[in-house]
Amino acid sequence: ISITLLYCFIFIKYLQHDLVLDNNYSYSFFNSDAVFFNNLSESILSGESALSDWILTGAPRIFPSIVSNLLIFNFIQNNFIAHILLLLMQLLIFNILMKYLLNIFTNNSYSLLTILIINIFLVFSFKAEPFSYILLSSHHFDNYINFLTCTIIFFGIKNKYWNNIFIKGFFLFISNFSNPIFFVCFTGPVLIKNLLFQEFNLKNSIIKNSILLLISISGIILSKLLFDHNNCSFCYDNTYQEMNKITFGNVYISLYHIKEFFTSHSSFFQNICFATSFLLPGAYIFKKKINTNKIKFLNDLNIQLFSFLIISIILSLFCFLFIKINPQFRHLYVLYLSFLIVTPIIIFKKINNFITNYYFQISIFTLAFMILLLISKIDMKKKLNFEFYPKDVEFIDKTLKKHNVNHGYVKYQFGNRLIFLSNLSLTMVHFHKTKPLHLWLNKNWIKKKPQFIINLNPVSFGYSDFKTISKGNISIHIIE
Repeated sequence: ISITLLYCFIFIKYLQHDLVLDNNYSYSFFNSDAVFFNNLSESILSGESALSDWILTGAPRIFPSIVSNLLIFNFIQNNFIAHILLLLMQLLIFNILMKYLLNIFTNNSYSLLTILIINIFLVFSFKAEPFSYILLSSHHFDNYINFLTCTIIFFGIKNKYWNNIFIKGFFLFISNFSNPIFFVCFTGPVLIKNLLFQEFNLKNSIIKNSILLLISISGIILSKLLFDHNNCSFCYDNTYQEMNKITFGNVYISLYHIKEFFTSHSSFFQNICFATSFLLPGAYIFKKKINTNKIKFLNDLNIQLFSFLIISIILSLFCFLFIKINPQFRHLYVLYLSFLIVTPIIIFKKINNFITNYYFQISIFTLAFMILLLISKIDMKKKLNFEFYPKDVEFIDKTLKKHNVNHGYVKYQFGNRLIFLSNLSLTMVHFHKTKPLHLWLNKNWIKKKPQFIINLNPVSFGYSDFKTISKGNISIHIIE
């Protein structure tokens, strides 16, 4: 009931245009990153394009992002409502996976109560990165969903039957195929964990790890072959930093950026979440190492999980030494969300008897707390809106419709957002000043001559004959 109330709260706040994750409502949910998969899915479902027409970034994110978008938009015609349903489905999947993962190490009633507490925590944390990304489809949270799925499968299913091995191989393949970041945060750590905890049968461990490694690399290679557009010479004429290009020449600079990420770009709260995720399991392992014999230590599932999470955290940071992109919250979920897994598992045995004896009273209290919390955060005077049509998009629509134009050049922040919110059928190419950003768009749009240019200088593109219509911070140049 409490989790259902949370979903109702999010849905109502969204319809009231009052759910703000970053800066303002519009930027939170309708920036060009956030709505790209919506645009892609709608185009594919309408028959206007095929998946192969679209230029994706270094992480195609086929599963579950594109799959879930196609599913939702196939049944819901209202884009505005479909968008929030998609995000709620993402939150629901996160809750279900956390419940199943905690079930492996605790029990059913305890894990249910833990999920409730986690959701109360999220109510207070949604404005902080990366917790806000749970309600976005654009910030690699699907990769963390795959991480949780594979963690459940690898720690909860034994290799007794071939179909179990097949299930593990399939999810490992599809996860690496969907996002190469997955290799760093899951495949690498699970391979290292296997080698560390199977020293009594090292030969067998090496064989199994080699198979897992081959499956993962096959997924990455196939993804690269399908989505790199190698036959398209103009597709990657851009300034975008790709995560799948490895370099060894900027290690010292990268170390500086990692340090700056924690000291200058992370809040005290965020650093506490990271420190707890890393140090708490480390302290648990250290204590068990002192007090437990070697065989029991190696067979302890808690220690195996915590070791895996620590290795994942280290590799997730370590990889930024060798790629041309600075650390970002969207790539580091395991650093900030692992304490939500580790903490309840560690304290389980200490408080389980208390939870069992007073489960009903605790459930009623947390339910009442959730109800009061949500009521206090909802403005009952605000009406519910089943569409979102901001003033800037309305102005652009009127101008473009008046001049009968539908393709143009725009700054990236306008591109996918305008396609999603506009009442017109528009296509456009994104630019950073005069440099093209050929990503998150249909490659068939790239060579089309622009009929309009928004918030860019037409002269820089060689156009001198144009008409300018401006309002506020919007300048629309109609090419004559």
